[in-house]
Amino acid sequence: MAQHFPAIGDYFNNNDILLPGPGFDHGFFFNLVEASQEVGERPTAAFPSSHVGISTIVMIMAYRVNKKLCYFLAPFYVLLCCATVYIQAHYLIDVIAGWISAVCIYILATYMYKRWFASVVFQLVLK
Repeated sequence: MAQHFPAIGDYFNNNDILLPGPGFDHGFFFNLVEASQEVGERPTAAFPSSHVGISTIVMIMAYRVNKKLCYFLAPFYVLLCCATVYIQAHYLIDVIAGWISAVCIYILATYMYKRWFASVVFQLVLK
């Protein structure tokens, strides 16, 4: 049995209907989220979450430099990761993909730096 999937074309470019926001609908933060969504949000989320990805890289770097700083930032990091889903800026899969892509990018960037640049900098320092 064949499935029929309608062509969506520019549906998301022309449609700005969002799901209702979570929480108390007269609260301060609820109104802030609603106001930000009215400005330019579309009913889809970005994949992967760059908020989560960048903050994950910052947390890895903070952990490597100063563990106390990492522990201080950890609650803010967890809240940011949860809030992106809560305010409907991202789906959970976007957050998970943000974690995975951040770790992969960090490993790749570290490898590239050590392979191509660290040896050149070390040689310049010895001269």
